[in-house]
Amino acid sequence: MEQTGEGMTLRVPPIGLMHPGTQATTMVIGVLATGGPLLGASCFAAFWIAGARGAEKMWPAYFLFLALLLFGLAILLGAVEVGRRRAVFSVTGGRLKMWQTGTLTGKRGEWPREQIVDIRAIPSRTSVGGEQRRIWMLQVELHDGECIKMLRGRDPQEIGWIATKLRRALRLPAGDNTSDPSA
Repeated sequence: MEQTGEGMTLRVPPIGLMHPGTQATTMVIGVLATGGPLLGASCFAAFWIAGARGAEKMWPAYFLFLALLLFGLAILLGAVEVGRRRAVFSVTGGRLKMWQTGTLTGKRGEWPREQIVDIRAIPSRTSVGGEQRRIWMLQVELHDGECIKMLRGRDPQEIGWIATKLRRALRLPAGDNTSDPSA
């Protein structure tokens, strides 16, 4: 975090693929735990179908193998996207500017303090292992009802700290305690 006379800049580095307790770790473990057995089962099915029907009837096995491979690659790509995501927040002249970049996606925005209702850490609708392991994210709520959500899958205390720093830099009132990640 860089503090200047004009404002503040907060850089949020990527969390990486093996950060404990993140969505990225869960996705990588999911790929490893399910991808191997699914690949083995699809290969077994391919050889069984080939032996039972002859080599010319192999298309269902190829289709199954390709579908499972694409599913595994999509999950792995999602894990890489979450793990490589980084963000920069800047508060200068009463304006919040934010940039979030990942491997495939990016988000940017700029709002004057007057348009912002609140900045807080919120739990997403997604959980890992039940309600006790909610996935948290940062939410910027605007007066027009739009909610910008980012930094999904990070530590709730880190997101709460970022929200507090941004609220203070913008001189917004303290957020409500209903979304307090430490509660």
